Amino acid sequence: MDVPAHIVHMGCSDVLAEYDNRLWRIQVKTSQLKANGKKTLSYQFATCKGGKKVPLSASDCDIVALVSYERERVLFIPVNCLKNSVTKRLKLSTFEEENLCQKSWQRCMNYYS
Repeated sequence: MDVPAHIVHMGCSDVLAEYDNRLWRIQVKTSQLKANGKKTLSYQFATCKGGKKVPLSASDCDIVALVSYERERVLFIPVNCLKNSVTKRLKLSTFEEENLCQKSWQRCMNYYS
């Protein structure tokens, strides 16, 4: 993607990325495929922090990177789009979009512009 980034241990942020003259705080969440009771597989991401499952918010990070473990693909989502949820379930097909990483990053940049 050609976005300079560094792994950090800063509050809830895992990665700091520099893009468009700004630092972006990114929280990384990974999931493996799981059966959701309907005999279909999906990804379920824990979009929270701490043992008490507090939803991630704009005070924690700007962007959440949802990583499909098996496919090694990333979907970036603005943290405010998670709407205070503690989990995010996504269909397998979500990670099949061509150029998902670049397109979802650009959607985040558009969201914040």
